[in-house]
Amino acid sequence: MILRILMNTATMVVLLTACQSTPEHAQSWGPVAFETPVPFSAPDVVGLDAVNFVHPPENTLGEGRMELTLALASRDYVEALGTTDALLADMAGTFLGVTAATPGKARPFLGRTVEGWTARTSIPRPAHWEYHLVPLHDGRQLLVALRRLEDVPTTEATNVLDAIAETLRETGAGTPTNE
Repeated sequence: MILRILMNTATMVVLLTACQSTPEHAQSWGPVAFETPVPFSAPDVVGLDAVNFVHPPENTLGEGRMELTLALASRDYVEALGTTDALLADMAGTFLGVTAATPGKARPFLGRTVEGWTARTSIPRPAHWEYHLVPLHDGRQLLVALRRLEDVPTTEATNVLDAIAETLRETGAGTPTNE
């Protein structure tokens, strides 16, 4: 009887482990690292302190079902713009082509709840953005933005952003070397 209970317990542990999500896909760039539930490409430089990751990874920028944009604002840049709203508007316009957004889901990044924003764009193809401006410990701000095509289920994009928010960590690396 005890052997049967132990075997059943071991079977349950194996089944529960198998039902958990598969290992995440590790990504890093500049001062941060994170994991995603689906694979993305290596970072592709799109600005002095900005990169894009594309899913699926075999696609190029503009062709992916989802694209993740990370852009870093220096302390001086943050101070020069003065307010978070001004910084967010400037970075969203510059790196995402977004000029109007609505409040979205707040997410926990690096131990802080960070407000989210959503927007819809039509160029190059109809898509939805969700983005967040994440304060880093040294005073810099990190724009974390996910673009999904309209045919990508909202839940798929939500799972990606949830994973990034949960696993984002500062690496101690300095300014990215996008040269």
